[in-house]
Amino acid sequence: MGKFKKTILSFSILLNVISCKAQNDENKLSTEATKLDSSVTIKNIHYDKFEIMKRAKLYFNEYIKLRIKEIDEDGFASEYEDAREFYVGDINLDGIPDAIVLYSIEGVGGGNNWYRHIVMFINDGKEFVSLNHSVVFGTLQGQGEFVGIKNGYAIFDILGYNSDKWTDKLEEGQPSKYNRIGYGIRNDSLVIDEIK
Repeated sequence: MGKFKKTILSFSILLNVISCKAQNDENKLSTEATKLDSSVTIKNIHYDKFEIMKRAKLYFNEYIKLRIKEIDEDGFASEYEDAREFYVGDINLDGIPDAIVLYSIEGVGGGNNWYRHIVMFINDGKEFVSLNHSVVFGTLQGQGEFVGIKNGYAIFDILGYNSDKWTDKLEEGQPSKYNRIGYGIRNDSLVIDEIK
């Protein structure tokens, strides 16, 4: 079996494991107050954003354990839990709110590096049916700030470096520039596009 098929199979298994664990733990999680409106109605169907966020928290708690092991088999990496951010919005343009989680991983390989990641849980209206994830920015990759969810993208302003040489990044006078980058799902695949 090819590497791509193994990856898809492992994420299918991961989603099933997360789904079972999340259903078992659902009664243990209390609803937290957030700045989000509590619900949205699209095409005469009511979606409870708090319920979607609650489900995303349960899924994420299982996902992160497996993701850290995948990123760093040596066991040095850890998640900086205070940096977790949960959002609800449509990122695959099907009209159904999905869940987006931003999180940071530190210490991969025992070093002092860190990376900001995004995981997107795709919602079919009743349950999460797939997930996609990516590194957004981190050590020697530039800085970024989450802007919001719009037009099917989780959007970031990324301050990127104009040089690929790490020594240039440390020298004064190397110009950098901001790019607006969107992460979305199209035809069940992750897309990363520059937003104009």
